[in-house]
Amino acid sequence: MSLANMPTLEVLFAPSVVGANTGSRLILSVGPGLNTATLGDGAFFYDISTSVRSITTNRGRRRALERFGTGTATITLDNRDRSFDPTNTASPYYNATVGVTGVVPSIPVVIRATWNGVTYPIFRGFIDSWTFDYADAGIGDATATISCSDAFKPLSNIIGGLPSSASISSSATTSFDVAVSNPSDGGGFGVSSIDVVGSETTGSVNVSGGVSTTPIIGTGTDLPGLRIETILDAIGWPDNLRDIDEGTTYLAAQDATKTPLDMLQEAAAADAGVIYVDDDGTVIFADRDAIISDDRSITVQSTYDTTDAAGKKFVGTSIVYDDSLIYNIVKIDRKVTNAVTGEELTGTTVIVSNAESISLYGARTLAIEVPIVSDVGGNAAYGQTQAQNLALFLASQYANPELRPEEIRFAPQGNPSTLYPDLLSRKIRDRVAVKFAVPGGGSAVQRDCFVESIGHTITPGNWSTTLGLSSATFYTGFFILDNATLGVLDQNKLAY
Repeated sequence: MSLANMPTLEVLFAPSVVGANTGSRLILSVGPGLNTATLGDGAFFYDISTSVRSITTNRGRRRALERFGTGTATITLDNRDRSFDPTNTASPYYNATVGVTGVVPSIPVVIRATWNGVTYPIFRGFIDSWTFDYADAGIGDATATISCSDAFKPLSNIIGGLPSSASISSSATTSFDVAVSNPSDGGGFGVSSIDVVGSETTGSVNVSGGVSTTPIIGTGTDLPGLRIETILDAIGWPDNLRDIDEGTTYLAAQDATKTPLDMLQEAAAADAGVIYVDDDGTVIFADRDAIISDDRSITVQSTYDTTDAAGKKFVGTSIVYDDSLIYNIVKIDRKVTNAVTGEELTGTTVIVSNAESISLYGARTLAIEVPIVSDVGGNAAYGQTQAQNLALFLASQYANPELRPEEIRFAPQGNPSTLYPDLLSRKIRDRVAVKFAVPGGGSAVQRDCFVESIGHTITPGNWSTTLGLSSATFYTGFFILDNATLGVLDQNKLAY
């Protein structure tokens, strides 16, 4: 899709099979531009941009404290030639040799935009579903609509935890014993029984000394970055589609029967960090120090100012002043997992409260369970201290409401040479400044914010972009070593 005053759009998908008339295949790198490397998983992508009628994408979260959700995209294609009809044996995506269509769910998709010679990633994920719509009883218009999700969906769809099983066959009709030898832990031996019902039932069991056990991942010496890398390695996630900070809080072992996404998010939360999927499909873990040390989060990356005639203007905003982010009682429980007893709480619940906030707004409780290890290097108080610091950190941040822009909306065609490269460059957790005048006079409203979500809606006649925001006030002025402005003792705030 390419129109005046709009970037050139590319939509690429990797059909499971292809026919003889598909056209040239594109082999992409993770970054913009055609290259000789593959995009992450080795899939070969085909350009279907000429069929695109509209695109909608959304990535991020609604507000701070929420976990980042699964990014989504919806792409509507012109299907009047039935290229994307899975029943059409003449489709370029139908392979007659094997009798299989390539128009199926779960295959990769990429959306990119090029402006002034620079290509920007917008979305990378997987196709969830195809919906086919026909007008006038099939003799008029025809469209194929693709619904897509980013990497968080497959990470949440691996049920029962990490792949660590063996396949066993038996002719038994009722039950059979399984003997397990595990040289990695000294050749331990266990026996368990799997019941057979009919001829179809299969079973799986983890055994140690004849006792069913809970699979675990990690040790008490893992920082979040190492734990997250271990989980991604276990499911075969590509190295070039991950960007993982080291982290600062030592983690307890985790229950590996959970989905990989659950384990990843737990590991991030224990460090007061975040994990999310970037616009190019990269899984990113930002530890708790990132937001007060990364340049793009401590330095304003762009100023959106409706009071400046030459400024980067937005067409609308929503300002909120509510109780959704008031928490004046913070409760932190630590949890550990071992093979015999499974996941359980440990230590003493940490409770931090703010009496003044409670008197003003009533009691509002934030309760969190995190996998923080109890003892590190003989320091038996490590886990409780980390839980206490996390509770204090959250209680100080969310004791009072704050007037804040929740989102700003743009129509970049009005100032294309400035707004398109700016908005296509925005990343989640960028610090931006928002300034605007309000009816009735008085001083203009100005706030520093973090980008929490990015959404685009694109049709042949229109492009709109919405940035979801959170306040950056709390994260302003933290101490940074060797920084001339933020490295002054007794003036800058200290993080834990």
